[in-house]
Amino acid sequence: MRKRLWFFLTCLMLSASMAFAQKSVTGTVTDINTGEPLIGVHVIVNGQALGITDVNGRFTLNNVPESAKTIEFSYMGYEDAMSAVKSNIRIAMAPAVEKIDEVMVVAFGTQKKAAFTGSAAVVGSEQLEQHVTTNVANVLAGTVPGLQMRGGSGLAGAGEGSIHIRGIASMYAGTDPLIIVDGATFPASLNNINPDDVESITVLKDAASAALYGSRAAGGVILITTKKGKSREAQINVNMKWGANSRAVQQYKTIKDPAQYYETYYKQLYNYSFYSQGKDAVTANAWANDNLIDQLGYNVYSVPDGEYLIGMDGKLNPNATLGNVINYNGEDYYLTPDDWEKAAYHTAFRQEYTASVSGRSDRGSYYGSISYLDEDGIIDNSSYQRFTARFKTDYQARKWLTVGANVNFNNSEQESNPGLSWGTLGSTNLAYYTSNIAPIYPIYVRVLDANGNPVIRTDEYGRQQYDYGEAGNDYPVNRAFLQTGNPLGANRWNNSHNEGHQLNLSGYADIFFTDWLNLHVMSTVTWGHTNATSMENPYYGPKVSVNGELGKQQTDTYRQTHIQQLNFDRSFGDHNVSAILGHEYYNQNSKSLYGAGQGMFSPEIEELAAVDKILDTTTSSQSSYNVEGFFFDSHYDYQEKYFASFSFRHDRSSSFRRGDWGSNFWSAGASWLVSREDFMKDFSWVNMLKLKVSYGELGNDNITSYGYTTTYTLAKNGDYTMSPNFRLYKNPSITWESTKSFNLGVEFGLWNDRLTGGLDFYSKKTYEQLFWLSIPEINGTRGYYGNIGDIRNKGFELELT
Repeated sequence: MRKRLWFFLTCLMLSASMAFAQKSVTGTVTDINTGEPLIGVHVIVNGQALGITDVNGRFTLNNVPESAKTIEFSYMGYEDAMSAVKSNIRIAMAPAVEKIDEVMVVAFGTQKKAAFTGSAAVVGSEQLEQHVTTNVANVLAGTVPGLQMRGGSGLAGAGEGSIHIRGIASMYAGTDPLIIVDGATFPASLNNINPDDVESITVLKDAASAALYGSRAAGGVILITTKKGKSREAQINVNMKWGANSRAVQQYKTIKDPAQYYETYYKQLYNYSFYSQGKDAVTANAWANDNLIDQLGYNVYSVPDGEYLIGMDGKLNPNATLGNVINYNGEDYYLTPDDWEKAAYHTAFRQEYTASVSGRSDRGSYYGSISYLDEDGIIDNSSYQRFTARFKTDYQARKWLTVGANVNFNNSEQESNPGLSWGTLGSTNLAYYTSNIAPIYPIYVRVLDANGNPVIRTDEYGRQQYDYGEAGNDYPVNRAFLQTGNPLGANRWNNSHNEGHQLNLSGYADIFFTDWLNLHVMSTVTWGHTNATSMENPYYGPKVSVNGELGKQQTDTYRQTHIQQLNFDRSFGDHNVSAILGHEYYNQNSKSLYGAGQGMFSPEIEELAAVDKILDTTTSSQSSYNVEGFFFDSHYDYQEKYFASFSFRHDRSSSFRRGDWGSNFWSAGASWLVSREDFMKDFSWVNMLKLKVSYGELGNDNITSYGYTTTYTLAKNGDYTMSPNFRLYKNPSITWESTKSFNLGVEFGLWNDRLTGGLDFYSKKTYEQLFWLSIPEINGTRGYYGNIGDIRNKGFELELT
């Protein structure tokens, strides 16, 4: 009896052991077309989700029952896949028809489009490849609804200018969007990024999508993701581009004919004399002719003695001939007009070369590239050259640890002219000048040679003499338009040279505690150095009296970003929950040195050691800026049809005084994927239909530093002493701008996605905007910053593809 009992107990224990026996299974899930790892794939055993793939598409199941025969793989946007149970599984999943289930880059990670409750636009590598551009921001213009760009100077290598997403949100604080490249803040020019390195660009427009960036996101957020290795076989690509640049914005219709210009100018003088002064026609004609040349200065027509340039009929004298000789100090000067616009612009050559190598293995991926760009400007003596190099890699060191690095270097050189910057609307600005000068004025000073032929006058060194409109120096008459200026002469003899270097170093680690919980840690360091030289020549123009002027500036900027975030993603039957808890610290320190001098030894030596007098404007400065944030983000969906999200961030900024430097930002959103409801099965022509709504609050601290306290500048008070002067008056109560944003929208795909698009209504209002308040200068300063006034932007966005 005892033996039977022991036999029974032994069998029972063996049965229980077999019933509860489990084994470990690992594997990798990729896209069947691209070979790219799929993130967030649910791994299902016996109807229960036991795991989820990580950022490298890998998964590990330690609790697979011995009785399980198959493992299922489910991923939104892809057909379900199945595999027999084995120790190491490789699955390639095929995309489903619905494009909404693609994964998109969002704040601090990625998200499925179906689960996204905010408003964003994604520009993929395919669209990027259709554009030949120096600056990746140019691709967004006309591509992203609600985004407006105002270009910079138009020079080769010029920055992206101003970018506004859904209107201008502030009057005096910065409104440019926050730029994030591979997860780190990127405050430099987007010219520093090779467009061929970019995988995708995501533009976050509303609070639900951008709230995790808190105090810096009121102007929207642009997320740039660079390429990584996808194929198991090493891919080597060489891309060579040649092209031509020309002026895209044509001139408004203006008077080009000098005769027509004289006639038009004459009419206003004649009408004044005849109608306002009551003179008879003959007297009015004589008075208008006399004042015509006096006011314009130049007469480029020769007329017979005793005859007027403009006849009684208001037309040019038929006896007038183009070209007028004036004798001055024994020399014959020849007046004839030039085509300023034709002389200013030309078609320029552009060449760009990129070579890259990329690939991946079971445990990592790599991508490396180098590129060279040489772009001539559409005006003479302007050009831009850029060299970039990038290396990006990731490696799974352990099942629980993945590490990665991203290194990018940029070197650029820009040649231009000191007067061609945005906002310099004067005699050295070529675009402004040629758009406004009358068609009667010459570019060069011309004289008659020994044979009586007009030639361009040269100085004692053989330099062509440009017409600066000064009587006695150029022609014997004054020019009526911007005397002492000639932008073509300035462009020939002046110079502006900018050289920039930027190095980005980024490293990260992902630590997987479980299949559904991991820690992401990333640090990025950016160093930037720029050299700028501006030289105005001693020969001609406004700096002749001081024998030329030279300015030089050096700026060094060091930036660091540190992010730590805990990621949670798990399914409970029909319920899917994900969350992020994180911390971000950003610091920027800049040092600048500027020197200027007059009295140049030679314009060929652009160094301050070769000038006679160092100006009092020589100075140096440094500045710093810090922002620290703690953030939380959560997402929930039920049956992958009903979605909700909530974000919260607390920021502290060095722009405000202690006690007022912190503020809270948040957002909430919801969406309904109507097309996945059972009642939509009868509408086979509707592939996707999604309704969404969101609301939240963002901030803005982008003003001058230390606005909360009185600041001073130091000025020379004697030969060896300095004294402080008011720079900015304090406002201790100054605090954040806040922008409250509402978005309501619908997204759709019809007739097998032959027509896709979306319609959004948005409304955002900026409260307590950072406003400049002017005060009488008797107080020692012109004003201070305060929080006053509201701005509202609202509208509709329609996108159809």
